[in-house]
Amino acid sequence: MKKIVLSTLAVMSLVGSASASTQFYTNKATGQVFTMPGKGRVAVNDIASSSITKKLKFGGELYIGYVNHVNRSWHGQDESGTNLSEFQIRRAYLQVKAYVLPNPKDYIRVTTDISSSTGDKNFRVKYAYLYLADILPYTGVEIGQVHRPWHDYAEHNSWLFRSISKTFLEAKNGSNLSNSADLGVDFITKTKYVTTQLGLYNGEGYHNADVIKYSNGNGTGAGTGMSGEWRITGHLLGVNGKDKKKTYLNVSYYGQYNTRNYRPGASTTPYQNLVFNAVHAVFNTAPFLIAGGYINSIANFNGSGSVSNGQSKAGEGYSVNTEGRFGDNYQFDAFARYDYWQPKTQIASDSQTARRTYIYGAAWHQNSKITWYANVITNDDQRNSYLANTNGNSYMLTARIFF
Repeated sequence: MKKIVLSTLAVMSLVGSASASTQFYTNKATGQVFTMPGKGRVAVNDIASSSITKKLKFGGELYIGYVNHVNRSWHGQDESGTNLSEFQIRRAYLQVKAYVLPNPKDYIRVTTDISSSTGDKNFRVKYAYLYLADILPYTGVEIGQVHRPWHDYAEHNSWLFRSISKTFLEAKNGSNLSNSADLGVDFITKTKYVTTQLGLYNGEGYHNADVIKYSNGNGTGAGTGMSGEWRITGHLLGVNGKDKKKTYLNVSYYGQYNTRNYRPGASTTPYQNLVFNAVHAVFNTAPFLIAGGYINSIANFNGSGSVSNGQSKAGEGYSVNTEGRFGDNYQFDAFARYDYWQPKTQIASDSQTARRTYIYGAAWHQNSKITWYANVITNDDQRNSYLANTNGNSYMLTARIFF
């Protein structure tokens, strides 16, 4: 994985320094680009005209924000956390796609992901996979560190404000069941009225541990079970979304069957079978969007120890969101979302009641590259060991930048 990232950065550096170099050479047989002459190499006056740069597609996305979080009491109980006021880099994606395979629809993709948490910068590889188109009728396949079935679909068709909050499936104060990428393989089928995504993954996600073994011998093999995951979406109007000006009506069924899933924080055999099923619907037209979904999760422990040794993800809940659009080109948005999650298991010594999240705000799409957001997120939970410090209001300003 490190080699992939270093190779990608090297290519980016080469292209970025093209204006400062006097001469480049290309091997027409392989498409490789060099800075020195050699056998089989032909001089090119403009790096942009060489075959290799025509096969590379660069892009990125940046979320820059400011948040002021004010803790509050719950039924007279003081929260133990402190208020927060800080600037953030919530995400910095840098992506390259290489169309270097015989089929022009096939490509290799690497996406790096930089985020900050109270000043600490995390650098990860978000995606690193080979995509092969049309291996079956209407079906392509991703192999490597790939998309999981739900998140990418939701962020382009239903919840369009990822720079502010993750989807209900992923949000910590939501169901907190799954993140957006993992090592594995997934098959993506697209037709006019039905799209599907079916995958087999490690199951813990791209920024969680896959395998753990404690020195006392407990935990051997934990986290090694596979996760089968799926999404089946009916596009009832025959329109495949991904454009807020389109009119579409989608109904989805999605979920996962995840065996021997790793439980962070466990002091004994740290795994569980994590199974969830979910349904979701969204209706969109140019002036507005409305969407909602329900998730039911079962987490059966198949090791020793108690729930206090790890975070059970059993529960059920729902999320609804809406968006109104205004202006000559619908460049202004007003949006709102409500999440409700009821855990099925008591966590540690605290009796955990429902988690509730309210999100509301407005957006201005300055142009195709920059969008500005102002919003408030309110968490309304019972104070407990798992969610200490979260109750309160977060006042946020955000810039989302494409390049």
